[in-house]
Amino acid sequence: FWKDGQFNKQANYRERPDWIDGESVFNEAPFLQAIGELERQYGLKVVLDITGNPPFTGGIPHNEIQTAVDNLVEPYGYRYQQEGNTLRIWEP
Repeated sequence: FWKDGQFNKQANYRERPDWIDGESVFNEAPFLQAIGELERQYGLKVVLDITGNPPFTGGIPHNEIQTAVDNLVEPYGYRYQQEGNTLRIWEP
């Protein structure tokens, strides 16, 4: 998964769900599913200008919006801009 600017391997099994520890973790989930979780966790409206719905593997922390957004966009090279509660994500 993508975290803190690098790709990390992690075992698939955990004794307790990640959300208990304040993170939503995805394994090959549709990008739009991860975006939906970002919107839900942070009360954002995300406007996308991207092609397709690539698979997303990574984590979205529930208490660090900057890290959450970076985890979503960096693996794909997407750009983003936030104004208030609206987050725009686009392909370069």
